[in-house]
Amino acid sequence: MDNDGYRLALLKDRETLERALLFWKSMFRMCDWDIALRFVSRASFCERERAGEADIDVQHRKAIISVVDERDIAESEHPDWPLDRKLVLAHEFAHVLLWAVPILYEQTIQTIATGISAMTDWKFLQKAGRRSRNV
Repeated sequence: MDNDGYRLALLKDRETLERALLFWKSMFRMCDWDIALRFVSRASFCERERAGEADIDVQHRKAIISVVDERDIAESEHPDWPLDRKLVLAHEFAHVLLWAVPILYEQTIQTIATGISAMTDWKFLQKAGRRSRNV
């Protein structure tokens, strides 16, 4: 592959990962979170085997997910590489998601409560109450 083809493949891979992150943010109702995705060299991680990490600020609903750069994958001698970077991104996103659980928990409870309330007609409840007293 020539240099232009290699750069195009890298760009496409990065765009795919960015689209995956946007999709997951939407799916898990985290659109109000500022989650940045960055691609870094393996040397920036504390552990040589690491391929990603998440820096999370729950209070401000911000996170930076770092995923190993494609060029480091190609040059790696690590036995588990070549690496599924979508899986790395999903793993790091799961860290953000679990740190956000207390906030998302309340949002989810409110959404469920609103849905339950909207599905239940007051007249139905009044009739059901009368029937249960007559039993």
